[in-house]
Amino acid sequence: MKDNIAPSVVSTYPENGEENVPVSASITVTFSERMSRTATQSAFSVFPDVDGEFSWNENTLIFTPAEKLMPETVYGVTIREEAMDLAWNSIGENYIWYFFTGAPL
Repeated sequence: MKDNIAPSVVSTYPENGEENVPVSASITVTFSERMSRTATQSAFSVFPDVDGEFSWNENTLIFTPAEKLMPETVYGVTIREEAMDLAWNSIGENYIWYFFTGAPL
């Protein structure tokens, strides 16, 4: 039987609206099921732009910035609807959240 159930975002770190996030933080997104790594990583973006590397722990995408995040900055993270599970079901709509970094250490 074909999987027709769209995946969803279960949780994020930092959480939406979270304040005083450490500038050394990684960004994580946990999905309801295993995802296509290529499609999901391609659908991930951070603004302001941040370079970094992806890794996975089962259903959780982990984005580790190459350098510390800027202090006292609002960051927006988007998982575009092109993110897909292993059966090629899209998450259906863009998932967007924001967080605020704290003062420099």
